[in-house]
Amino acid sequence: MRILAAKGLVNIKHGVGAVVTQDGRLAFVELLDLLLRRGNYTHQQLLHAREFLEASAAAATALNATGAEHKRIQDSLERYKEAIVSGQHPDQVDIVHAEFHTSLVQATGNPVLMDLISPMVEISTEVTRPLIGHQDQWDDYLYHQAIHDAIARGDAEGSRLAVHRHMELSAAHRMRAELLS
Repeated sequence: MRILAAKGLVNIKHGVGAVVTQDGRLAFVELLDLLLRRGNYTHQQLLHAREFLEASAAAATALNATGAEHKRIQDSLERYKEAIVSGQHPDQVDIVHAEFHTSLVQATGNPVLMDLISPMVEISTEVTRPLIGHQDQWDDYLYHQAIHDAIARGDAEGSRLAVHRHMELSAAHRMRAELLS
């Protein structure tokens, strides 16, 4: 019981016993984050899983997103561009980069996808950050623009393909860094 309580899945109340917490989502996301970080997964395996999930999310978003959701995705893309143009600190660029992916997945309306993808985005961003220079950020932005444009057109397959290409770029950054080290 103490382990479940430590993980936020139950509350132990003296005289009452163990009570299951109302929302285990945060605990789930934290446990998944820990598992992904400590589970002997390669960065390539993480990117592949993220690519599979995020490509499906992009396709669903292309077909089902509301006007407000499209606007949120567009706004996050603009903040990403502005962060790059203004030469903001890499940590800030990472935050707005992750916002783009988050807004894309949130537009599916599926909290399970959000909970699965969020730690993957955070971890892959942390791993890739030291490998990306300013020109690479622009290349990355252009891939985000392609994802956005396909979603805005309602092109499910185009958005899926754009996500695949974006993940290929991330894998290429990683491979280049490994070769140079």
